[in-house]
Amino acid sequence: MTSERTDEPDLPTWLRWPLQAIAVVMVLPLHVAWQALRRIPAFFRRLILTPALRLARAIARLWRAATTALAWLWRHAIAIPAAWFWQVTAAALAWLWRTSIATPLGWLWQTIAPALTQLGRSALAALSWAWRTGVAPLTWLGRSALAALSWSWRTGVAPLKWIWQTGVAALTWLGRITVAPLKWIWRIGVAALSWLERIGIGALSRLRRALTQPILWLWQVCTAACKWVWRNLVAAPLAWIWQHLATAGAWLWHLTAAALTRIWQLTATALAGLWRLMSTALAGLWRNVIAGPVGWLGRVTAAGLAWLRRHLIAAPATWLWRIATTAISRIRQIGTAAIGWVRRTVATPLGRVGIAALRSVGRGPAGWGRRASNAGRGPAG
Repeated sequence: MTSERTDEPDLPTWLRWPLQAIAVVMVLPLHVAWQALRRIPAFFRRLILTPALRLARAIARLWRAATTALAWLWRHAIAIPAAWFWQVTAAALAWLWRTSIATPLGWLWQTIAPALTQLGRSALAALSWAWRTGVAPLTWLGRSALAALSWSWRTGVAPLKWIWQTGVAALTWLGRITVAPLKWIWRIGVAALSWLERIGIGALSRLRRALTQPILWLWQVCTAACKWVWRNLVAAPLAWIWQHLATAGAWLWHLTAAALTRIWQLTATALAGLWRLMSTALAGLWRNVIAGPVGWLGRVTAAGLAWLRRHLIAAPATWLWRIATTAISRIRQIGTAAIGWVRRTVATPLGRVGIAALRSVGRGPAGWGRRASNAGRGPAG
């Protein structure tokens, strides 16, 4: 009777030792590495992450406390005093403006406004008088000069026009009277010359000598008459009229220029005196009534503001800045010390342990393989 379960046959020695070597070299290192990898997160959480989170919470609490303290100091030491100081300063400045500038200027304006109004009216009256005194004669002189020029134009140009028209008519009539006989003589002479040309050269020479003298005499008489008419009827009247008209125009121009110069000198002198008087009065008023008190008030206000800024803003701000810089320096020192402690206490030992574990993991399989190979070679030998 055979058994249902048969024992497994033993592996031969030459196959068992290689399988054991493979198990030692491959499976055991993988198992050790897997176990190490499974424990690394817990180790990292327990030695690095938890202390880092605790340190971060402590730094956050310290930062919140510092910011809360700084905010409280800013609100109670700077913002509220600055707002109160601004209200007090604004009220003081408004009171100083109302008391030292607005009220005196209003009173001064009410006091000097009638005087300025009277001065302006006097200045306008003086200007109106100067205008009436200076411009009315100028207007009269201009109108008189225009009337004189118009009369001279009518008196001088009308006769000249009549003389020109008469001379042109006379010259036209004289030309007609002279040219008609000359044309008639020219035609008769041409006909006679043609007839004489047919008769003979001798008769032509005698006729040319007989006709030349009358023609020359008639030309001289006509030119002498034209010259006499031009000299006695045109040139002489025009020269006389121009001489008297130029003399009258020059006399009128000199008289008008002298009057205008004198009026301008008087007007300019009066306006310059009035301007100097008004500028002197306004300069004295500005210097003694406005500029002096306003400058003194500005200096006093600037000195008060500088003192308030120095004692109520600059000094507390400097003190708070020193406190804040000291607190920030202390927090930085504490953070640097905590980071150094974590590095020395946690990171450095952890790194050393990890490096040693990696070295041991690397050395273990190699030693196990060497021992397995040596054990396999021993029985075979």
